[in-house]
Amino acid sequence: AYEPADCGAGMSVLDCFDEAYDYRIEPQQALMLQSLILPAPLDKESLSRWLAKIDLEAMDYPTLRLCSPLLKKFGGALAGTPHYERLKGIYRYFHFRTHLIASAGRRAVMGMLDAGIDVVLFKGIAIALKYHGGIAVRPMADVDLLVRRASLPQAEEVLRQYGYRYLNPEENRATDVHAHQYISADYSSLDLHWYSLYESPHAGIDDRIWQRAEVLDWDGLVVKVMSPEDLLLTSMVNGVRDYPIRPHWIHDVATIVESEPVISWNNVWEEAKKRRLREQVFIALSLVRGISKETIPETVLENILENDVGFHRHLLKSA
Repeated sequence: AYEPADCGAGMSVLDCFDEAYDYRIEPQQALMLQSLILPAPLDKESLSRWLAKIDLEAMDYPTLRLCSPLLKKFGGALAGTPHYERLKGIYRYFHFRTHLIASAGRRAVMGMLDAGIDVVLFKGIAIALKYHGGIAVRPMADVDLLVRRASLPQAEEVLRQYGYRYLNPEENRATDVHAHQYISADYSSLDLHWYSLYESPHAGIDDRIWQRAEVLDWDGLVVKVMSPEDLLLTSMVNGVRDYPIRPHWIHDVATIVESEPVISWNNVWEEAKKRRLREQVFIALSLVRGISKETIPETVLENILENDVGFHRHLLKSA
């Protein structure tokens, strides 16, 4: 059975795990995320601290993406600040750009559905529609679609009919592992996946994702989206793949958890285990917990370790 191990100086295995990895969230990102995620009044306290240190010129593109949901949540409180007009401009830019990407993607999805192709939406577009109340507050760089491997040639033909072209040099197509990246004439990107994750390109790996998919109304178009647990899994794995951290996925995870009455963390963990992605998911959960312990209570991590003794031992060895 799991027992919180002591790694010395009163540290638990969870503390040791945090110390063993170099994933870090920048201070300005952390304050923005805490403003979005923490319960009142802690959220407003974080916002005040962020406003005291705000440096829009120093923000990279992924961090700027957090300005849209911040303005949506705190518009009234921000109205009197020196940065209000600039924040509104950032919001308008992302609203316009994301609307172009989503509109082009919706037309392509409609074409695929009309052609009888089974499609599942995931990542940003699915999370924006289901959990953020629309695309304006969840900027995205592309639309991500999952199709069955056998449907790939037909789906690509539909994309070409709707004005998309393969983005990379044609010789790269044969080496794409899990998805092809397409772009339209107005530079709206769409990633066409036949495997949901780069790390696990194996036949049948997504069977349960397809089985758990749910339906959603996208402005009159009935579409499939991944289940909450599968949206969490794919968000977290994609989130920790790159470094430095792109912080929007942490906001996504928190929004999904807050919106759903129950999350089957067992489903998330079993899917991660099947794909040999337990470490990545545990890192991601620890990062979210570092921003908001309310989002990922310690009991979530403790239950994972209690039910997966092998991974618990792995943590002890790496600590």
